[in-house]
Amino acid sequence: MVDRTVARRYAEAFVNALEGSNRLAVGLEELDQVAGMYGQSKELQRFLGSPEIGPEDKERVLDRALAAGAAPEMMGLLRLLLKKDRVENLPVVNEAAKAVSEARQGVVRGQVATAHAISSAETERLAQAVGKAIGKRVILDRQVDPSLIGGVRVTVGGTLLDGSVRAQLENVRKQLKAAKVN
Repeated sequence: MVDRTVARRYAEAFVNALEGSNRLAVGLEELDQVAGMYGQSKELQRFLGSPEIGPEDKERVLDRALAAGAAPEMMGLLRLLLKKDRVENLPVVNEAAKAVSEARQGVVRGQVATAHAISSAETERLAQAVGKAIGKRVILDRQVDPSLIGGVRVTVGGTLLDGSVRAQLENVRKQLKAAKVN
């Protein structure tokens, strides 16, 4: 079972170690690659998750597989996850590490939904406008939702900005239902 709070603690420690060695970008990329390999390989998941294989044996295999190019911070994280029997948290630690790093840089991620696909330039202009309003750098992921009919719906940091035609029609419907007719 993945505990996001625990995963965030590992992520913060990993980011702190990377910042201390001025290797943040490289270390995050390496973690992303290792977490991707782990997520895609059922064999690796079974091996590292097996209670029948001791942590020393798992560590030796990881050392041989990654030692040629793995940073000390990466190996330290993997050893710690193995020791604490939390290696299955690796993909969540990866996502949390990205979020911790972005938050420290004043970056917040969000989603923009539109009825029709919009260009990267339009997404960037929208991200800049939202970022200016909230005082942070915003990165928006795009998604298409034809049920919106038109307009945009932006979700950033738990805040929903709904300027869709669907939301406007719903507001009009509620107003008409609430109106008293004499």
